[in-house]
Amino acid sequence: MVRWLILAAGGWGRHYVETARALKGVRVVGYVDANPKVLTRLRDEGVAPELLFDDAMAALKATRPDVVSCSVPNPQRVPILIEAIRRVPAVIVDKPLAHVPGDLRRILAAAAKSGARVCVAQDYRYKPGTRKVKALLDAGRLGRLHNLSAQFIRNATFIGETFYGRLEGPRGIGIEMAIHHYDMMRWFTGHEPRAVEARSWRSPWGPGTADTTLQALVEFDGELRATYTADWGSAADHTPWTGRWVLGGERADILWADHEERTVDVRLVSSGTRGRTERRYSPSQKRYSMEVLIRLFADAVKSRGPMPVPLEDNVRSIGLALAAVESCRRGKEIDVARFMEKEGLVCR
Repeated sequence: MVRWLILAAGGWGRHYVETARALKGVRVVGYVDANPKVLTRLRDEGVAPELLFDDAMAALKATRPDVVSCSVPNPQRVPILIEAIRRVPAVIVDKPLAHVPGDLRRILAAAAKSGARVCVAQDYRYKPGTRKVKALLDAGRLGRLHNLSAQFIRNATFIGETFYGRLEGPRGIGIEMAIHHYDMMRWFTGHEPRAVEARSWRSPWGPGTADTTLQALVEFDGELRATYTADWGSAADHTPWTGRWVLGGERADILWADHEERTVDVRLVSSGTRGRTERRYSPSQKRYSMEVLIRLFADAVKSRGPMPVPLEDNVRSIGLALAAVESCRRGKEIDVARFMEKEGLVCR
């Protein structure tokens, strides 16, 4: 029986509560949250009082879990996550891993020393549209990629009430949000970023106090370039949280956008001697992407198989996000590999 401790059982952590409870061979040995209302709700649901904790460090010591899920927000997450990595064989943590290179460096060092298996919950990889795009790319339907464009545009007024809506400069939109899209760029293409140049700013009417808009040009190996626009203070346009994508190849293009998170539209468009052809796909899945990812993580724990999104892979995605923030700060292009090496952002 796998003993599972849930760090932060409210908010986003509710995905872990519901999924872990439903898993065979798993027993939740503790629920942790600093919000007393969350603990009261769990008690009302029938959770035994001895399984409820308001202190993460105390819960780690008391429950001796085999698995920890961590949804504690940054930067409060860092010391808690490091302690979990030191004590527990398998950890799944919500993205992004950290907001600054120093914290990420400490997380990587803890994992290297303990040998814990760490999975980062990049759930956008497990949405139906994302999986279809990846399948088309892996099947070689586009040929060699030469261009990628991604737009994320929302009128996210609730951002002003969140902690990441008050982060300094571009860290909210550039790390908390953009990490999803940077990770998909790498995962879709199989290419690693070489350089990034980014700028961010705040619209006076945007939510929160931090920057609301970010634009980036990313150069990948293989002469692939990507343009990225993120804006969560726009009332004029609207994309799904996964964004609106165009992937251009030598034989065909992919156009992809989910509509209001309910329907999926993946279009494969090609040109040839017989003119323009188009195929449309509307893939679906019964489970939400977070549930899919959590179940895959649990399977990997039980089988000792590979993690669905291992720390060793995700460090390259968060490294790109951090390099883009550095580019905003310095107003110049950043060599991603050199930046990561200088900051010690490597998995050993």
